[in-house]
Amino acid sequence: MKNILLAASFSLVAGAATLSASSVCPSTAYTNSDCAFVITIGSTGSATVSSVAGATAFNGPETFVDNTTDPGNDGSLVGVINDDSKTLTSFTLTGTGPNSGAFDFSFNGICVYTAAAYCSTAQTGYEGPTTTFTNLQSTVLFQTTEGTVTFNPGLATDASTYFAIQGAPSNFGAGALSVSNVTFAATTATPEPGEFALVSLGLSLLAIGARKFHRK
Repeated sequence: MKNILLAASFSLVAGAATLSASSVCPSTAYTNSDCAFVITIGSTGSATVSSVAGATAFNGPETFVDNTTDPGNDGSLVGVINDDSKTLTSFTLTGTGPNSGAFDFSFNGICVYTAAAYCSTAQTGYEGPTTTFTNLQSTVLFQTTEGTVTFNPGLATDASTYFAIQGAPSNFGAGALSVSNVTFAATTATPEPGEFALVSLGLSLLAIGARKFHRK
């Protein structure tokens, strides 16, 4: 009986993880699991990158208006979930594989497959609805492997979003995607009640001093 309960508990946990991944990223005619990778920002501000087993690329063969073609099968959707109590504003993503770097963008990004309004202003077509890419650079010869992913507006606690990277899910082995330099929005500290009392006392003393000065 105990073993059955443990197995049921494991199934629930696994199901929750799958639902979490599938509710973050959009689906296309080529995806079978929506997100290929999920970046979770934990309660301590640390980032965990998880791959979704068996995930496929979001893109396929495309012929564009200038009659150029792209074979597709070379893009991955990345979901982001913020479990921290602070609003997420950016992080650095590094990703390299045998075929491409994570930021070696082509013309076959996620915006080719969605009718989202934000895509009209997306610079690369790989952005998500609240994300932009900056500081793209190479850490491996002939590959653009590193960039800053910025969230605007910032990603609030318990919120999620997505973006896309170049390279099929199979292009990135274990540990090939990593996150660093996680930053959050500045928070304004709320004064303690004792601080309010000190401020009130100070203002009162200033007012008394001012009245005495005018009398003189």
